[in-house]
Amino acid sequence: MEKYTDIIPSDQPRGDAPPCISLNVSDFNIITSQTSEFSIIYAGEVSSRLAEILPNLATWKQSLRSLQGIVPSLYEWKRFDSNDFVNCISPSKTGMYQVWIRQESDRPHYTLFYDQESDRWRQGDWYGLRFLALQHSGFECVARYDRASWRLAIPISQRWPEIYERALVLASGQLPTYQNPWLLYENVAMEVISLLTDKLNVKCLEMPASA
Repeated sequence: MEKYTDIIPSDQPRGDAPPCISLNVSDFNIITSQTSEFSIIYAGEVSSRLAEILPNLATWKQSLRSLQGIVPSLYEWKRFDSNDFVNCISPSKTGMYQVWIRQESDRPHYTLFYDQESDRWRQGDWYGLRFLALQHSGFECVARYDRASWRLAIPISQRWPEIYERALVLASGQLPTYQNPWLLYENVAMEVISLLTDKLNVKCLEMPASA
């Protein structure tokens, strides 16, 4: 690859992942042609393709693993109140819960989402469960988009479920940067924003993302 392209590594913000590798090539056919020694396949804009096939939030919730055998009386409980976890007697309504084993006070045994309608406990990534809890509590989730720079800003406290955030990261190959109280994602096309915000019930305002 070094023979035909300039390979440009870019470190991830905060060093939380392997670097993003970019290729600068004068003729794209050099590395994609079937007659080349590489025959790299151009897969298209993967950020847009992932955004298209992802389900809406309700369908994603139903796809989460269901945990059986939770007996509320055996545990102590804390419920997420859209800001923090607060003590509660037992799970009684839809939301995100910490499950504590008595006399083990250093950390919760589980963090789960309880769906009262189906009476099921769901497991998923922490940010995804928090996002579900916010949505089910009627909290308005928002985002800001700067069309000029293709930069999307999402409040840190409303970080999206991991699989949806993946579509944003694929747009640039870079993890988000932190600018309190926002997460900033680069090079995200408006098409991707429209698809994902519709599926996640997020209100997106167009303005400079750093405002």
